Amino acid sequence: MRGHIIKILMDWYSKIYSVVRWSDTLSRQESVKSGIRQRGILSPFLFNIYMDSLITRLRKADLGCHMGRVFVGVIAYADDLLLVSASVVQLQRECLI
Repeated sequence: MRGHIIKILMDWYSKIYSVVRWSDTLSRQESVKSGIRQRGILSPFLFNIYMDSLITRLRKADLGCHMGRVFVGVIAYADDLLLVSASVVQLQRECLI
C-alpha cells in the first residue's frame, strides 16, 4: 500500500507547473522541480516529515549547540529555520548532512 501512495505522490508532484503574470502578459509554463505545493492539503504534513527527519539527523550527528542537556541545533518557526552552531566549521558540516 505504501508503494502505491508514494507513486501517487511522485506523479502528483511531477506535474507542478508555474506561470508568472505581469500585467496582461503570461510567461511560458515552467516545471517546478522542488518544493511543496502551496495550499495543498498534504503540504503541512509533508513539510513536517521532512523537517523532523532533518532535525533528527542534526541531533544524532551531535551537530549544533546544547543548552545543558537540550539540543539546540536548529530553531524553527513555521517555515523559517535558523541553524545554530558553535563554529563556522561545524556549521559547514551541518550543511552537508
